[in-house]
Amino acid sequence: MHKQTENWRCSNWGGCANGVRLRTCTDINECRTEKAVPERKISCEAKLEQAETGYGTYDNTQKKGITDSIIEQHAQLSEQKKSALQQPSEIRQQQEAQQTPTKQENVKQEAAQQLQTSSKKKPLGKAILVSLIVILAAVGAMLGFMFFNKPGPLPAPPVIAKKEEKIEIKAIKERKKLEGIKEDDELFNI
Repeated sequence: MHKQTENWRCSNWGGCANGVRLRTCTDINECRTEKAVPERKISCEAKLEQAETGYGTYDNTQKKGITDSIIEQHAQLSEQKKSALQQPSEIRQQQEAQQTPTKQENVKQEAAQQLQTSSKKKPLGKAILVSLIVILAAVGAMLGFMFFNKPGPLPAPPVIAKKEEKIEIKAIKERKKLEGIKEDDELFNI
């Protein structure tokens, strides 16, 4: 005879009735044994594991009970953490009280050093300020000169000027021909 192993599948937990929650479990392999059957009945008291896994449905009073117990546990943990953190701070305060005279002396020395270095930097700050004013004045003067000193029209390029000159000479020659004036060869050679 062949020996089968149990393979159980269970439904979600049912609602709370008379302080008990139930679920049904069936053996898929149908071994007809109940050696390894999972739990099918639990009490309805709030268990943190059930709240986290979300099995079953809870009515409002059960939800409130779970929430209250979680809040209470959180408050207890917070108090424990606070008490654990207070010890090191008390030790720190004692150490600071012992070191206070040396800290005060160190602070005085640092303040004196800062005063000395800041007094040395003042002339440098004034020099930078004066330099900035001079630079701004120079830039302003250049912009003013460029704005108010507008150049006239640009002269024509030499090629265009020569063409215009030739056109004028031709016009003069034609006018003289029409008027009957003889040309002076040296002046009007083109």
